[in-house]
Amino acid sequence: LPKSTPAPLRRLLARCLERDPKTRLRDIGEARIALESPTAVEPEAPVAVAAAPKRPAWMVGTAALVLVALGALAALAVARARGPAIAPPVTFLQKSFRRQAIFNARFAPDGRTIVYSGANERTKSEVFVIRPEYQEAVPLGIPASHLLAVSSKNELAILTKASWQHHRVFQGTLARVPLGGGAPRELLEDVREADWSPDGSQLAIIRESQGKDRLEYPMGKVLYESSGYLSDLRISPDGKKFAFMEHPWRGDDRGGVSVIDLAGKRVVLADGFGAEEGLAWAPNGQELLISAWMEGESIYQIAAIDLSGRIRHPLIVPEGFTPQDIATGGALLATSDDTPSLIMGRAPGDLAERDLSWLDASGSPVISRDGSTLALTDWGRSAGSNYAVLMRKMDGSPALKLGEGSAEDLSPDGRWVLVVVPTTPARVMLYPTGPGEARRLDAGELEAYSDGHWFGDGKSILLCGNAVGKAPRCYVRSLDSPELHPVGLEGVDRGVVSPDGEQVLVRRVTGDSLLCPVSGDTPRPLPFIATAERVIRFSPDGTKVWVAHGRRVESIELTSGRREMILELAVSQGGGMNNVTEISLADDPRVYAYTAAEYSSRLFQIEGVK
Repeated sequence: LPKSTPAPLRRLLARCLERDPKTRLRDIGEARIALESPTAVEPEAPVAVAAAPKRPAWMVGTAALVLVALGALAALAVARARGPAIAPPVTFLQKSFRRQAIFNARFAPDGRTIVYSGANERTKSEVFVIRPEYQEAVPLGIPASHLLAVSSKNELAILTKASWQHHRVFQGTLARVPLGGGAPRELLEDVREADWSPDGSQLAIIRESQGKDRLEYPMGKVLYESSGYLSDLRISPDGKKFAFMEHPWRGDDRGGVSVIDLAGKRVVLADGFGAEEGLAWAPNGQELLISAWMEGESIYQIAAIDLSGRIRHPLIVPEGFTPQDIATGGALLATSDDTPSLIMGRAPGDLAERDLSWLDASGSPVISRDGSTLALTDWGRSAGSNYAVLMRKMDGSPALKLGEGSAEDLSPDGRWVLVVVPTTPARVMLYPTGPGEARRLDAGELEAYSDGHWFGDGKSILLCGNAVGKAPRCYVRSLDSPELHPVGLEGVDRGVVSPDGEQVLVRRVTGDSLLCPVSGDTPRPLPFIATAERVIRFSPDGTKVWVAHGRRVESIELTSGRREMILELAVSQGGGMNNVTEISLADDPRVYAYTAAEYSSRLFQIEGVK
């Protein structure tokens, strides 16, 4: 302002610029009152005595400045008419206080009652309710259950006999149960996701059939099918669109977000996320809220995606927040999730385990046959969107980074690591553990992989995965030829090779195991291997397989099915869900490495998100 600007005008303009909205002038009328008030006159200025009132002389001399001030106030008035000048503060109200993993959470129709599914130990999930009149979470009383959705009629869609698969994904029997309690009415087996139509009359579901994931609405009518896996199904507020996440790799949370209409027309809104979890529609049906890790960004954060694919960040929060639901009034229900994963192992001659992790997101341990060397995968943000493969000795000596990708297996001579890089399409690599150059293997039409192993001669590999639009299966590939030879049936996502290389034990996506001759002869079912068990490898003599169920490892004779317990892991971490997700055994099963994962959450109701 010019030095000649009178003090009253300076005071007037200062009020227009107050940092606190409550002390600013509210409108042009207040400005007029301030200008005409006798207190606006300079104390030393003479007061004119006349028949008609006159404005102070300083007002006439600085009319231009007054007009500027009034113009600013007019703009402020227009802005107020359009919306608040300053957004209200974002508030976080903690709603859960137990130390547990929380997988899904939803508001009830009243916008105040909260329903969620969580696990206090290992993978035993249960449904809980938090009511306005009683803030402690109370179990609904249905064991091994998992929440999928809450209808506008206060009815829950849940899974009974729910089995944890990975991340926030469960599989079980779809059932309906009143929010007020009662016995669940079971509807359909082998379902993973479901959501209610806005009127609460129909359910959209995701389930696996013949090795592919299907989105059905109503149940039985297929709207979309994928050879990867689908998650986070949500119906739009108007009931005309279905949003979901599609992941090309089974068991991996990278992927994209799509919307499909009732006629089956699908639109990919965003793709290529290094990780994505949680999905909720905004009340107006024009945006979706997700949490994702985007290429070029350093943290996993909440993002809003509109129906044209534009992405914005409406809320800046620490890494690990997952949107769960949005109430009609705009309140956001989200979890703050802590999911560290460590690799623990025991080297030859050791009496106790040691921590063999790299940072706080290590997984996929692969131990050499003699137990001296470990290959592992870094899933952390510092590794990049394609992860990173590292190698270290089992004595805990410093780790060496080999390259990007996920470790699958060490060659029988320990000289090469079989690696899959999760690009689209995926790349199969061989990384040398000593001197030498990395080698890329052409894998033909395969787009994504779920498993990979060496044959005992070190000249061939087993690859399990899927081609575009096809069900997953396992193939044999010689290192000298890109030709893929299928083994066993379609709908297979895991496999291990016998020491003589003549048989492959595969697991179908339905959970049952088959012993498949590489020659192409008829596979033999192995009913004594439970669907919840994971086959680790064959014993060195090929007469047994070693399987894991949680923390327990057993040896099973292939001829008789006779079992013997060979190892039980004593995992001890903090609260929440503690789980052993992967185990690798040397030829001596007392030498091993495994991934110990912890999953703990806190539930928040967040107000003021725009």
